[in-house]
Amino acid sequence: MARTKQEMTQYKALEYLIARGPGRTELELARAIHGGRATQQYVNQDCTMLVIEGKAERRGAGRKREPYRYWPIKAASHVPEHDNNKSEHDHGVQRKDQQ
Repeated sequence: MARTKQEMTQYKALEYLIARGPGRTELELARAIHGGRATQQYVNQDCTMLVIEGKAERRGAGRKREPYRYWPIKAASHVPEHDNNKSEHDHGVQRKDQQ
């Protein structure tokens, strides 16, 4: 399903807000984007899409006393390539034939 420009802007804004303010509720996110009278329904669908697409994690029970809160999912950290100039011993690794 293609998104409108306005929907993409909200989606990107949610992604930004979650990354810079982890643990926000849908209501807090909606009000940050749309102002003080906004309700969580303004952002619910896009928050769900962020979870489905693996860009955010949703925690909480989704109830008034324990609302959903959103946390960014960090990209896998870069694992450096093996340095061919160092031996296995330099990396703290022993091959089976060296044990």
